[in-house]
Amino acid sequence: MDPHDDKSQNFNPFRNLNQAKQSTEDTNVIAVQSPNSPLTLAQLENEIKFHLGQASQSIIEVGKRLLQAKSLVKHGEWQTWLENNFKLSYRTAKNFMDCAERFENMQQLQI
Repeated sequence: MDPHDDKSQNFNPFRNLNQAKQSTEDTNVIAVQSPNSPLTLAQLENEIKFHLGQASQSIIEVGKRLLQAKSLVKHGEWQTWLENNFKLSYRTAKNFMDCAERFENMQQLQI
């Protein structure tokens, strides 16, 4: 199954996030604060998780609105409307809408 195929039922752009979370929990890493980085590794990890959560929530919200817009666009005009209004590919829009449907309840998504 091609992960880039729009018809893929297993598409999950967040699949690696849960794996990354698991791997950091399993690894005891000693962070060394360098002069170039004012934050420790643990602080950076927390900030990365925070921003991933924000990005994930934004993708889902955009997907919800795209689904609403698609329902209002005349049949056969969706892709044209999308191209005329956004610098967003059809595939990206489809992925966002798939995320919105899959993660209706943000608590299903753990980062």
